[in-house]
Amino acid sequence: MHVLQAALRRNISKIATRLSIIFAVTLGTLSISPAAHAGGYGCTGSLIDTYNVIAYSDGKKVYGYHYLYYNSSTGVNCGVTVANQTGGYGTSKPMAAEISACTSNRPGDLCQSVVSTDSDRGYYKSYAGPVSVKAAGRCIAIFGYIEWKGHTAFVETNATHCG
Repeated sequence: MHVLQAALRRNISKIATRLSIIFAVTLGTLSISPAAHAGGYGCTGSLIDTYNVIAYSDGKKVYGYHYLYYNSSTGVNCGVTVANQTGGYGTSKPMAAEISACTSNRPGDLCQSVVSTDSDRGYYKSYAGPVSVKAAGRCIAIFGYIEWKGHTAFVETNATHCG
């Protein structure tokens, strides 16, 4: 009977250790994982779109995201480029976020001519931006990049979110 009790205690101890490791890893990941949090990285309004920032030269890895917000009471579009762990989150690196109000009001058009542009470029640990434009009756175009370990991940759209 003592042998069974000792074996049972060892198994319970192993299970408890494994569970504590799983909880620690899960909670650690949740606490450092960047996401479109309620503050919107300085943007107001609602999150309306998320774009992958892709490093095509690194096997199409996603280095982060460009989050787009819209404030319907002010008519302002706002964006940020946010690095993830693959894109060096937490380490200073070149990053950019840019948003433009296009002269076009047709989705999919090239945004060759703009009414206004807001851009933020520099060395950041987690995100570039916020950048914003008012684009009532027009389309917007999104651009952003993350440079990490010799690769450049980027996102660039044609005219989108028109109205």
